[in-house]
Amino acid sequence: MARLLLSLLFIVGVANAQVQFTATASSTSVQVGENIEVTFTFTGAATGVPTPLPTDLTNLDLVGGPSTSTQTSIVNGQVSSQKSFTYYFRAKTPGKAVIGPVQANIRGRNYTTSPIQISVAAGEKARSGQREEVFIQVLPDKREAYVGEQIVLTYKLYFSTSVYSPEFKEMPKSPGFWTEEFDMPSQLVPRDEVVDGQSYKSVVVRKVALFATTAGDLTVEPLTAVVQVERRQNSRGRANDPFNDPFFSIGRRREAVEVSCRTLNLSIKPLPESGKPIGDLAVGKFSLSSRLDKSECETNDAITLTILVRGTGNIKTIPRPQVTISPDFEAFDPKTSDQIKRGPDRISGSKTFEYVLIPRASGTQVIPEIRLPYFDPDAGSYEVARTAPLTLNVAHGSARVSEGSMPVASKREVQTIGQDISYVKNSIGDLTSAADLPHQSLSFWVGLGAPWIALAGVMFAVRRQVRAGQTLSARRRRVLKNARAALLTAEKANSENKTEVVMRSLSTLVQVIAVEWTGNPAPTATLQDWEAEWRTRGYSIDHWDVFENANQLSERSRFAGSSLSQSELSQTIANVRRVLTELEGEVM
Repeated sequence: MARLLLSLLFIVGVANAQVQFTATASSTSVQVGENIEVTFTFTGAATGVPTPLPTDLTNLDLVGGPSTSTQTSIVNGQVSSQKSFTYYFRAKTPGKAVIGPVQANIRGRNYTTSPIQISVAAGEKARSGQREEVFIQVLPDKREAYVGEQIVLTYKLYFSTSVYSPEFKEMPKSPGFWTEEFDMPSQLVPRDEVVDGQSYKSVVVRKVALFATTAGDLTVEPLTAVVQVERRQNSRGRANDPFNDPFFSIGRRREAVEVSCRTLNLSIKPLPESGKPIGDLAVGKFSLSSRLDKSECETNDAITLTILVRGTGNIKTIPRPQVTISPDFEAFDPKTSDQIKRGPDRISGSKTFEYVLIPRASGTQVIPEIRLPYFDPDAGSYEVARTAPLTLNVAHGSARVSEGSMPVASKREVQTIGQDISYVKNSIGDLTSAADLPHQSLSFWVGLGAPWIALAGVMFAVRRQVRAGQTLSARRRRVLKNARAALLTAEKANSENKTEVVMRSLSTLVQVIAVEWTGNPAPTATLQDWEAEWRTRGYSIDHWDVFENANQLSERSRFAGSSLSQSELSQTIANVRRVLTELEGEVM
């Protein structure tokens, strides 16, 4: 009876509560680049409220949100409830920033917030004296280099709280540079670092080698990333509300935070003119070797001259070495191939040039030394890589062309045979009356149109079949079938204790289901976007909680390096299988 009375009081209190819709900012005075937290709160209603959409913005960028918070309390029989939506904005330029009124409709009645005005001061957010939770730095190994010299940029993400899923929003443009990306490990291992007297964890999220193609002062634009930051839920409400006790404030929320590094200025020097060789030059440090695939052959036999360049620098732009080939050889343009080694801190590798040579004269043939001039930026001087001369003993071959050779006929081998012009047909043949031409008959036109009619019928049938396969239920059945396959992969990997494969399979499964059921594409949607759309469409919250838990385990294992037991993963896989079975029943 007491429970029934409590429920009735709760229902009556919620129904009679006066709804208020307000907007508050964490600060009304900020600096350029500083984030502002704006919370839209519905007081007197916690369910059935729409998500407010702040679109009227002046001098602000939306960088995160919304994160949601719902609170309900009963004090002396009085029920109070509220739901909050928190967005994060970044100030763009000095002056005034405005968040315009936001309107929401609740139970057929419109509510509008008051506009918020914010003063934006010049200057950047100072890192000293206040602690940033997450930021990116770009660290070059040098700020001054020669044209073609290798510059390695390391992009580090620093954070003092739990972060997940860093995604590059905008890759930096680097006009005037040739770029080579380094391979990044699949498991990011945080390291402890101190920046401006503050302790942080750091991970390398990107590493790239730049090779300038022109001299002058060049710039590399900022790298922008969106990072999911974990924060504790805010505790709001009455001071004597038992649900505001710190014991109950263990829930956490994720906030999408956009971070950017600074613009990087680099000074590029031209190559010295003093002692500069003529022609194309490689820049770096290289060695040269050469060989012939055989030391003896006969005339008209094909041989292969292989030249191998090894070293550090821009391997793909290494010019062709200087090779002097005797007129007694017929030479063809070389075939080139390269192998690049990326890492850990330098771009190195090798480039191969393969020439096909055909000796036309017998005797001892010599290929002189092969040269590759290059500029060594460490020594600041021009160097030349050389090979020793190569000797080939050529015997007089038979008149026939040996296998693998490429013969060339001389002019005296071309003879006139018979007459200059040979006619294909010497007689006119029989003539046909114009009345008997094929296109004058009905059968000709029927035969001409029949293939097109058949093709149109086939296309119509195929289009109907494709449309039938694109219905909502058919498409979702295919998605669930693929999800089942990913779940089987995760289960097998768990039995073999391959945690990384399990996490990758679960993460892929959750993303595929979320994209199909919410309609939000993966490259632009976040986990919070999917959750909001999932709730808006009225899907089961229990189902979403299972998917969200699987995704969180995957991200923590990959990014934070936490270890998970086989039993914990088995339980997660079982929960996901149950949800897939229930979804299959709904789409049948």
